[in-house]
Amino acid sequence: PTAIPTPTFPPPVTNFDNLRFDQRYLHPSGLYTIALPTGYRVAQPNTSSSIAQVNLRSDTTLGVIDAYIEKPFSPVTTADLSGRFTRETLAPTWSRFPSWRETNRQTVDDKLIIDFAIEFQRQNYVARQQVWTDGDLIYSVRVLTPDNAVPYLRHVLENVAASIQPLELFPGTPFDWQADYNNLTNLIWRHPSDWTILDGGIGRPTTWGAPNNVTLRIETRPNRIIGNETEAASFVDELQRGAAVLSVQPVTRVKLALTHSIRSSASVISTR
Repeated sequence: PTAIPTPTFPPPVTNFDNLRFDQRYLHPSGLYTIALPTGYRVAQPNTSSSIAQVNLRSDTTLGVIDAYIEKPFSPVTTADLSGRFTRETLAPTWSRFPSWRETNRQTVDDKLIIDFAIEFQRQNYVARQQVWTDGDLIYSVRVLTPDNAVPYLRHVLENVAASIQPLELFPGTPFDWQADYNNLTNLIWRHPSDWTILDGGIGRPTTWGAPNNVTLRIETRPNRIIGNETEAASFVDELQRGAAVLSVQPVTRVKLALTHSIRSSASVISTR
């Protein structure tokens, strides 16, 4: 019989000088940002009622990063993490890989570290998952690479895990809401996923439509300062004569030290 050739992996990356982590990806939920390493692209971001997840892939190194934040139903400690990440709970995350096994787990510096060995299409891969909690959220980053690239895997995992930054701008809002980010005005807000844009867009006044004929108008007026409740009410009257102002509440605008660009449907932010 003719032997079936075994596919080979590309040579592993051993020089990390050109591997950068200063470009940041804003998750569509608006709940956090994460580093987008050099050569990686965004794939399959999704959000549920308790998890905001994204995959990052490198076509040249065959690296895959799976990252998410989770809002548990009750507070979690570091000691609870290993009991949550059992084989039964991990199995769905490996559904695309029919042959996988856990090779080691340990807790280091308040982080749960789980190592894996994976066989896929007659090739061997390795993965390491790092999980930790701040008592409110659970953070997880898992990096998969060919088994000849372990130093590269560890370098990517260390830097990506350290880069996750939750955006504490929307306390109490549902996890499965989506975010809209205006890269011209630095305005970011969250809304239910069934809201849609009726007119306008980035750089222009925008009207959003919600069920039950509810609409929301968003616009930016450069160099216009509202100093008190009376000025706020007058401004509303300028926009729509005869509008009844029911209440006025002061808000503080949070300034993020970031520059930004928009790539397709995902927001990518580069730090200064």
